[in-house]
Amino acid sequence: MIPENNKELHIDLIEESEYLKAADFHDKVVTLTIKSMEVQVFEGRKGDENKLVLAFGETDKKLVMCKTNNCAFAIIISKKKAADWKGEKITVGPHLIPVGDNPNTECIRVIHPKSKMVYHISRAGRKWTQRRWDVK
Repeated sequence: MIPENNKELHIDLIEESEYLKAADFHDKVVTLTIKSMEVQVFEGRKGDENKLVLAFGETDKKLVMCKTNNCAFAIIISKKKAADWKGEKITVGPHLIPVGDNPNTECIRVIHPKSKMVYHISRAGRKWTQRRWDVK
């Protein structure tokens, strides 16, 4: 049986998850309302890592925020304290980043609602850049 929301059988959507994945967006950008937030511990490459996790009014799935998304959203709404984000609207969507040998790793990025750009953090610095989502 082919799931209704995954007719193309995207491998990232075969297993259910309580967290959003880039594939969940089906190539679209969405705006969600932050209902609540909490810090959860996840196993990372360097051991346990604290991550901010956002819950939304429009979906049961949660978004695990990375440092890049935290910084981008804080800049967009001019609030560095995540406790003040409740009720704010956040625009997110799929984006491609280079990771290791793969130049097209799918991820979720906060998208600036006016410029439609994404925030980029690298060794060279931090900047807003064009969203990449051109691989089919």
